[in-house]
Amino acid sequence: MDDALRAGAMRAPLLAALGLPASTPCHVVDAKYEPGSSATVLYQLGAQLVTAVVSFGAEPGDDAQGGVQVGPGVRAFAFPDDPRLPGLRVAADPQALAAALAVDTGTRLRVTLLRYRPGKRATLRIDLRGKGEPLTLIGKVYAKGDKAAAVYDETRRLSAALGDAPPVLVGPAEAIVPTIPMVLWRSIPGEDLESRLASQRGPELMAAVAEGLAALHAVDPVSERRRPVAAELARFDLRASNIERVSPELGRSLRTWAAALCERGESLQHPAPGLVHGDCKPSQFWLTASTLALLDFDHCGLADPASDVGTFLASLRQHSHAALETPFLDAYTRAAGDGDGRQRAVWYESVALLRKALRAFSRSPRSPVPQRLAVEGLDCLGAVV
Repeated sequence: MDDALRAGAMRAPLLAALGLPASTPCHVVDAKYEPGSSATVLYQLGAQLVTAVVSFGAEPGDDAQGGVQVGPGVRAFAFPDDPRLPGLRVAADPQALAAALAVDTGTRLRVTLLRYRPGKRATLRIDLRGKGEPLTLIGKVYAKGDKAAAVYDETRRLSAALGDAPPVLVGPAEAIVPTIPMVLWRSIPGEDLESRLASQRGPELMAAVAEGLAALHAVDPVSERRRPVAAELARFDLRASNIERVSPELGRSLRTWAAALCERGESLQHPAPGLVHGDCKPSQFWLTASTLALLDFDHCGLADPASDVGTFLASLRQHSHAALETPFLDAYTRAAGDGDGRQRAVWYESVALLRKALRAFSRSPRSPVPQRLAVEGLDCLGAVV
């Protein structure tokens, strides 16, 4: 497994398998390592993105079908080939995408990759230039059609439910292409909130985020997808037990943390589930000329609204903006009128930090980040009385 996460070790086998020049540089861009099961590693080989799927079992899994053989149990896929996103090849090809979108003859398309999680989703910027006004769309390619359909429907319903001039804008999906499957939105001009947190406007921006999030939570649910935290904590314990097999000290620490969360969570009064964003963090907010926009409703569903607050708090802490935690939590409590939710929000902050610790391990098993997040998360948990 160590070799798969080391660009130096994988460079020669990947270049040989893909027929690339020996001088091509190699870097690891992202990784998802599941001890005892598999690993998916995204490499940058010169200008080419390549995904390697590593199977630890005796028999290769579905992820390892197709591509080119790199070594025992290792297959590589050159972007846009992806065994779990078969429609990505169409979405990344301007001519094929133009046909799928049925655009007017003479319209030119330029497709730019913005974000890519192999096997999960890909986000593309699509610039259309023709006889009419230039148009820029953001397209997201999904692994499953039902997920794409849910996101398309929910963002449209949520945008309508927020009404005119809401405190937070949710751009409705413009179209869905079931054959890919892909959902399309109009691009929203502006800048990301995360880059402005260190400015003097930080506390002011926290108040705007809190007001917008409270408005979102007040909307009648537009989703039926449930996000039970108990089930997530059970998955955390399973993942931590797998980590314990390869990193005993860290795995035990993460399992102890998960057990403490379960115990402390039982003492809290959790309200009936409401609408949540599901992945609420500063990078999901966009500053426009006149308002604040909230993006990416892939994880929208029904849960305790305090889970969104806790997830946002965890991101502030992770990125060294802990000084903004109290202003944000104070502002949300006022906007939502939920003084009883402060303890739950801090508990969910610890849950979110555990989620981040597990993700950090899957990206880089030797990184000190998971242990650092464990210290932060247990500190949060200690504040829940």
